[in-house]
Amino acid sequence: MSVRKKRTAPLEELSACLDRKVNVTTLELQQSRDFLVEILESLVSGIIVVGTDLMIKMFNRSMERLSDLRREEVLGCRVDQVFASRIEIPFSFFQRQMEEKGLVEGVKLRIEKEGGRPVYRHVRVEAWREREGSLQGYIIIVDDITEQECLQHSLSCYLSPAVAEGLAQSGEPLCLTGQRMEVVVLFADLRGFSSMAQGLEPESVVELLNSYLGVMVDVILKYSGTLDKFVGDGVMALFGAPAPLVAAAEKAVECAVEMQEEIGRLNRRRQHSGEAHLHLGVGISCGAAVVGNIGSPVRMDFTAIGETVNLAARLQEYSRGGEIMVSEKVYQKVRDFIQIRALAPGVVKGIGLIPVYVVEGYKF
Repeated sequence: MSVRKKRTAPLEELSACLDRKVNVTTLELQQSRDFLVEILESLVSGIIVVGTDLMIKMFNRSMERLSDLRREEVLGCRVDQVFASRIEIPFSFFQRQMEEKGLVEGVKLRIEKEGGRPVYRHVRVEAWREREGSLQGYIIIVDDITEQECLQHSLSCYLSPAVAEGLAQSGEPLCLTGQRMEVVVLFADLRGFSSMAQGLEPESVVELLNSYLGVMVDVILKYSGTLDKFVGDGVMALFGAPAPLVAAAEKAVECAVEMQEEIGRLNRRRQHSGEAHLHLGVGISCGAAVVGNIGSPVRMDFTAIGETVNLAARLQEYSRGGEIMVSEKVYQKVRDFIQIRALAPGVVKGIGLIPVYVVEGYKF
């Protein structure tokens, strides 16, 4: 063997060894990449990976299901253009959030699918960076929250929206509990409804109640009130529960004034069709009450109990159709902007002799 061959033999062995190691490393990298792709493909969450140029580089199976798009159609396309007609928030919003905070913690999107059916998606965005920290693009994580939104909507049909939202977000089981807090309580009830209903078919009674109560609830929610319950043809609302409310007494009185205005509008429509007028009495009080879930483990109501509630109910009973009666505490809180007339003190069962006031309108 020549000297040259002897010298090159170790180099060839070293080269072959390096080739084998490179091949092994390449195989391991490919296996790692395949393993990562398998993980991403198996996730329930939709995953979109885009470059800094916003071109889609990865689109997993769950994202196909959530978007009704095939990955073959979107790979290599700009993500903002793909979803421009599907979501109401431009992708530039997400980019600004990324630049300012480094991530998008979570945004709820309402998307119209074919046929106009709405679905809801929760979107998070995180930065995709190389090990040394340079930005390579964005990882978009999408989850389906349609079922949760539908559940919350269904709950809000039976509970106050504020209570339904708190229940849906808490993630904790309901329990019988209450806390003492300052609240404003409003009771409103139709005068003479029972005698009016006697001459109507049951279907007509339900239709009348729904039209009247629907308007009352809209007004309550407009002024940040919490619908407590329906009591026959009456309604009970809380202001300042379950969460504190700034100027709760003022909002409750404004709500009552608009309730009476809405009854006036409803009566004008009823007059055109030859129907009898409706007359609403309202009572409002404020003070301490125990607020929470009351009842039994199998059936409970979110409500308030205590002297403040009883007083509001009594004031509503004493009021005549078209009147809004308020307690002394409510009067003290709203007298600067509400025109109020004092009546002779009244005796309230279980409470005693109390001052009584009637709201006559705004001062200006």
